Amino acid sequence: VRIKVWIGAMMKAEGVITGCAYEGIQYRAEIRAALPSASHINIFTDIYDRVGVPIHPLPLPEACRQAVTFCQSDGLVLTGMNVDDSVSMFDQIAPLKLGVPLILGGSATVQSVPRFPHTDHFVVHGAFIKKGLPPKNGLPVEWGNDEVRAFMQIVNRD
Repeated sequence: VRIKVWIGAMMKAEGVITGCAYEGIQYRAEIRAALPSASHINIFTDIYDRVGVPIHPLPLPEACRQAVTFCQSDGLVLTGMNVDDSVSMFDQIAPLKLGVPLILGGSATVQSVPRFPHTDHFVVHGAFIKKGLPPKNGLPVEWGNDEVRAFMQIVNRD
């Protein structure tokens, strides 16, 4: 599960959104207790989502530390306002070795992936689209097989 506002509060287009870590931790515990097969449920949390402004931002390393240590985030989704911002975020957080995956939440393309050596996972959408971006223009999305192949070749760097 990816949750956009886990800690703190952000001003977004729809108003103030407050972190839901407490509710998320409690709900996950209830699900795991009720369904032993659900023990694998993980929560991946965005730190400072690009479509909002933190109301009282902590320094990025401290926000990430708190999300993992106190709020039980299983993975940190980092996305800056642009590729350079995102690279800077990963450069700050990777040395902390927080013990959870670091995930690029946006702007992953064949061209940008090499700039993220500290990234464990990528959220990818736009890089795979050949045409159409619903619901903005009402066109059906056409996924590009060549785009997917090119992306997978670049991320299989091991």
